[in-house]
Amino acid sequence: MDLKRIFPPGAVLFREGTIGDTAYIVERGFLDVTVVRLGEVIRVATLGPGEIVGEMALIDDRPRSATVTATSETEVMVIRREQIQNRLRNADVITGALLRLTLNRFRTLQRTMAGHDQTTDNENDPLSHKAFGLDDPYERARERLILEQELREALESRQFFVQFQPVVALADHSLRGFEALIRWRHPERGLISPGRFVALAEEAGLIHAIDGWMARSALDGLYQIHESAMAAGNPKPWLSVNLSGTRFVDDTLVSTLRQVVQDSRIDPNFVTVEITEGVLIDSPTVAEPILRALKETGLTVALDDFGTGYSSLSYLQRFPIDVIKIDLTFIRRMMENETSLQIVRAIVGLAQALHIRVVAEGIETPDQAAMLLGLGCPMGQGYLFGHPLDLADAIAMASR
Repeated sequence: MDLKRIFPPGAVLFREGTIGDTAYIVERGFLDVTVVRLGEVIRVATLGPGEIVGEMALIDDRPRSATVTATSETEVMVIRREQIQNRLRNADVITGALLRLTLNRFRTLQRTMAGHDQTTDNENDPLSHKAFGLDDPYERARERLILEQELREALESRQFFVQFQPVVALADHSLRGFEALIRWRHPERGLISPGRFVALAEEAGLIHAIDGWMARSALDGLYQIHESAMAAGNPKPWLSVNLSGTRFVDDTLVSTLRQVVQDSRIDPNFVTVEITEGVLIDSPTVAEPILRALKETGLTVALDDFGTGYSSLSYLQRFPIDVIKIDLTFIRRMMENETSLQIVRAIVGLAQALHIRVVAEGIETPDQAAMLLGLGCPMGQGYLFGHPLDLADAIAMASR
């Protein structure tokens, strides 16, 4: 089909009741939009340059709701349904559901004007939610909107809290540090995992506020942990904090973290910022100066989930990485899978050669810990050494 078409005066672009899959943008000329009601032709609109007609055919395959006729020589740009459908499928679930719901209500209004019963909503009704496939998308959108509002309320009413997962020396299981993990204790839903709300917080524009709260709360907790450790004559553990990838396109990240560290009275050398390979893949030119600025501030930079992304070796050459964390999927498989074992061996050897600290994640059995120690991995974390701890338990662990 041509991108543009020219219709002479009196030509019909499409008729009421027919099925179509194209819409038109008027480039020049004019169109009359008419409907037949009780045997009478009624003109409902005249459209001119810049206006669009037939747009609902881009979304559904219901019959045309009006007849469109050129009143003068009219040139239009043609839009085909396939040009829109992929965008609609990839749209945010809320946007897609609201678009379809709006269309559904408009169709209902048209039927009402035509004398049909607007209250019908069953599977056989072409205007029903089910006919448009709205049930699941609508419910998903509704759930997302509710959860987004609850996220805002959670920030205001302090429903979030921080837990601290121990990182230990594999040789003697002595405490070396903690990883701070955010948790959401919903008053009705109970504990909600970060995997369920972090992506939504990013989409809703709440992740910066959540990250800021997380960093402040975690470092306030670390101050108390340090006080307890020093009182017991123990070394002060370090703390790693995960930041959302969206923060690495935020030019206020470095100044914000610098201020948070200063306010906490923590030596920045005890604070590690964890990033994932996805951050470096998505925006390497933006991430590089930010990471270097974090290093200049005295913070440590760790690359989380190492080995699961792409071009990991080039990251170690290009970016100022101090720590690499071996992803738990390799740790879980290395006892039975030779390939996973050799990957872990290679990562540990690479870290040693580059003088980069290495931490193994997800250690659950003594055999895994022993094998990692034999490979030369000095530190690890996982359920073998302790589940994520509340602050009081983390303080107690640091003082033992």
